[in-house]
Amino acid sequence: MVGAAGRMGTWLVKLLLSEGFHVIASDVDSEGLRKLRIRFPGVVTTMSNREAVAGARIVLLAVPIENFEEVVKELKPCITSEHLVIDVCSVKEEPVRNMHEYLREGVKLGAHPLFGPGARTLVGKKVVLTPTTAEETDVALRIGAWLRSRGARAILMSSREHDEYMRVALGLTHFIGVLLVSELSQYNVGGLKEVSGPLLDVLLTFASSLLAENLELTVTLQKCLNVRKVAESFMKKGAELLKKIEEEPQAVVRELIEIRDRLSKSGIDPYEEYERLYSFFEGCLSC
Repeated sequence: MVGAAGRMGTWLVKLLLSEGFHVIASDVDSEGLRKLRIRFPGVVTTMSNREAVAGARIVLLAVPIENFEEVVKELKPCITSEHLVIDVCSVKEEPVRNMHEYLREGVKLGAHPLFGPGARTLVGKKVVLTPTTAEETDVALRIGAWLRSRGARAILMSSREHDEYMRVALGLTHFIGVLLVSELSQYNVGGLKEVSGPLLDVLLTFASSLLAENLELTVTLQKCLNVRKVAESFMKKGAELLKKIEEEPQAVVRELIEIRDRLSKSGIDPYEEYERLYSFFEGCLSC
């Protein structure tokens, strides 16, 4: 495990140890490795990525996106035909390209767990796998079967398709969340919570929870996923909506009805989502 002392790396170390794997953990953070040894006495640690890889057959790369290419270059002499190398970056095109460019040996596979280190188990979670060859697809299918046996689900797609989806699913949603929490923080948030209903409570939970994540990663993803285009479109629509509300309120109502119908045809029932909102909210209250 390269990058084992980070939050996601630590989560993966815990998972792999619980599944009976022998884990060799490397990281540049010596204090992080010390804490890892205390928390997981069964883990072997080293500050040498090459040393960690030399003793392993499966190599997991959980390093920051901005350091990924450098780490892959470093590992190039160590990867043999016996290795399976899996990266878990939130972006896929560039890391997958890097692995295939620098690692001539072994099987390379892009992966993206669609959850963060706050997850308690694999149950109900999703992992995107981005194979590029028949051999990688075979490995991805076997990993998918393993995930299913643990209550999770694998989704196979190309790295390009993944990044196009993540531009909205991850990039735009984080952008909206950051804007929302930034704006709400200008008000008396305690007072707002006192008088808020389920919608604001859920939105505030979503937006403020972003601040507990890796903030460098949050900002990096905005750039790596090229979020600017969709974010600018989103903000433009917001300005147009405000103008229409002032000038043609009934036209806005008609548009919302059309949007509701489009969502229904796509398999998303707004009325069911409304019920889910209350189920989520009331579930949180009972925690």
